[in-house]
Amino acid sequence: ASGPRRQLKLALEDNVTVAKLYTVTSENRARDFDFVVAVRRKGMKDLQLWLYSGKSGKAVSNIYVNPDDKPHSVSVCDQFVAAIKHDRLTAIAFDKNIKKYSTLAGPGRWWTVITCAPEAKGLAAGDNTGRIVFWPQPFFSQARSVFHWHTLPVLAITFSASGSYMYSGGGEGVMVRWNVEVSNVRNFLPRLPAPILHLNVSPDNQHVAIATQDNGVQLADSQNRVTSMIQKMSWGLTPVEGTALVPAGLVWDPLSRSIVLNGRPGHLQFFNTDDNKLLYNLDITGQNYLTQERHKDIINAEVTQVAVSHDGKWMVTVETRDDHETFFETLLKFWQYKFNARQFSLNTCIQLPHKGQVNAVKFQPAGTMPDQYLLVTTGADCKFRTWVPSVSDSIHSEGLRWTCDSVGQYRMQPAHGAGFSADGSVLGVTFGPSITLWDTETTQLITSLTRDNSTLRAVEFGSRECCHLVVTTGDSHLIVWNLLSLRVAWSLPLGPSLLCSDPLSSHMAAFTPDSSVFVFSPSDPNPVYERHNLCSPGTSVLAAIFVPRSHVLADTSAPWCSHSQLHFIDSCQELQYLELESEQDPEQSYVQSSSLVAPVTPFSILTARQSSSAVDRLQASRHEQFGTAGDSAVRKLLRNPAHTMPHIHLFCKSFMKSLSVSRETGDEKRPNDEEEPEEVQKMDVDEDSDASVKTDEPASPTKSYHKTSSNDVNVNGEEWKKSPKKGIKEVPLKAKQRRRSTKERKSPTKKNSFSFDDLDTDWLSIEDDR
Repeated sequence: ASGPRRQLKLALEDNVTVAKLYTVTSENRARDFDFVVAVRRKGMKDLQLWLYSGKSGKAVSNIYVNPDDKPHSVSVCDQFVAAIKHDRLTAIAFDKNIKKYSTLAGPGRWWTVITCAPEAKGLAAGDNTGRIVFWPQPFFSQARSVFHWHTLPVLAITFSASGSYMYSGGGEGVMVRWNVEVSNVRNFLPRLPAPILHLNVSPDNQHVAIATQDNGVQLADSQNRVTSMIQKMSWGLTPVEGTALVPAGLVWDPLSRSIVLNGRPGHLQFFNTDDNKLLYNLDITGQNYLTQERHKDIINAEVTQVAVSHDGKWMVTVETRDDHETFFETLLKFWQYKFNARQFSLNTCIQLPHKGQVNAVKFQPAGTMPDQYLLVTTGADCKFRTWVPSVSDSIHSEGLRWTCDSVGQYRMQPAHGAGFSADGSVLGVTFGPSITLWDTETTQLITSLTRDNSTLRAVEFGSRECCHLVVTTGDSHLIVWNLLSLRVAWSLPLGPSLLCSDPLSSHMAAFTPDSSVFVFSPSDPNPVYERHNLCSPGTSVLAAIFVPRSHVLADTSAPWCSHSQLHFIDSCQELQYLELESEQDPEQSYVQSSSLVAPVTPFSILTARQSSSAVDRLQASRHEQFGTAGDSAVRKLLRNPAHTMPHIHLFCKSFMKSLSVSRETGDEKRPNDEEEPEEVQKMDVDEDSDASVKTDEPASPTKSYHKTSSNDVNVNGEEWKKSPKKGIKEVPLKAKQRRRSTKERKSPTKKNSFSFDDLDTDWLSIEDDR
């Protein structure tokens, strides 16, 4: 039975942190140390090795060895410690007088991994050329053995419990089992999903644990056969500098309720956020992973774009391979969900959908015909294409096949972002500095909007009460357009790197390159939530998405996250999300039954209005300014099925109260409708014939963009400077990493970061179109 455990605190200096700790087990009672500690000193690139006492927790002596700060640069057994630093290997014996022995790797070589054999039977080290050198006795007095099969640097070495077998792995994705006595006898376990980083053998020599670079662990038996796999979330591999980690971004799959993102090279993974587990990996490219060569970078085909339809029955992927030496390869693939197999199956494959890279892929949202689908793609050939499914007339295949329906361009400007309006009737495509609006039925140009000469990247249409607004982002500005007046509603000197919209509300999230996030509604330039220094230093946000919740939150302190949760992934490939502190208690977080909060009236039951707060009053005031008073209450009432409503006399009184305007809200000073703002930015509205469209259908009159009428805010420069954000306070959210919880704290704002409170009014133009 194991003895009692105790806590030991090591005596460390203020600028020192523990990088590695090794326990020295020996029957020699004369030793006054029990641990070998590798410490990382601030300002130094290499590690330092110290001997520490297990009784006092104080340092006994400094070994004066500075190994590399790498995973396998130090190895310890009961008789000696070995360390590597670039091309020098040093072994230190644990005797009365600590002795050092060292050797060099040789010209053009440097050590990459060091491992001690069990019971101090020897020492093995691997170098950058794939060579493994084994010394039967650690102090280099006997002849050495060389094991050489790997062509890439050796990354991991381990021994069996008896020391008769040695296991090695590297960038080839192959585990090699060596016979220590006979170097030319070896066995292989090939086709592992990624390069090998760590190896370990069970005490009974029956299993080998193989940790790969894709964040997975493979378990192999004594016959070199993989028996099981442990995988949470797959990591992407970037062996070539400059390639993106998550080029396809984050996409929501409504059928499996999972996030679709890049995984292994050429694969997509479906990660369920409710259960925090990986559902499955889907091989998109159908190609073997090509490992790197010693003096040449090998480019593998990668999934660069992905989109899923509103009902989850169709998925579109774009795979690209460009080594800048051979022909540019790109494939547009349409995948249909098979309910029997419960996964996607390839339906249509199109080579070179555009002459060059595909920049955006978007599905049309659900319209009046749920079973009809429309896809738009934009490419580097300055064109956008629409794709529709049609019945195949081939004798070799039956069913639906996707074909190109129309092609559009505008002034031969480069096409970047694309998006659809909430009802799917309008298509927005950014061409250079302009955003163009197209009729989805006829693919005819409606109008184009231009603010300045800066290139527009992304476009997102507003929804619900903001359906008449569209948001575009460029290198230096975030611009909100009013489609009723065809003018800029407001703009910010903010160059977001990411822009995503919430499908269940009117809110959007903008991420900046300095890891700041701003959650806002297109109808209001004041954000409802902002946070700076979202990621750790040196990392940035790569992709983000609003994930619909399985239950609606009862906490109304942050209405913008009651129906959806903002997820994002950073450059360390950590999937994180913003969470309310009240979500710690699930019984109080979700609206699961009517017994959690007793409703006051039958009307409160219909509208699921459990509590009121200052944020709720502010939201009601916004509805009064931007639309009809009580419009929200009417929509909530009509949203319920008629046969489920009680008699009208039960909720008539409470419903009428919700339509009335309180004295406090009604007496607020509103902007004068007849007053014009001091500075108005006039936009160029181009309705000429510079856009060309090729379509199979005859041209028809241009459709008008019918949307709910709404008024813009009328704010002058003086009011903006003097009045702070009324009623808006920072919601106590916190970024929570998977399997790791961190407490929310106020992060200091960087000097070069953007704050909505420190804006000048020279660039702001908000117009009243009433």
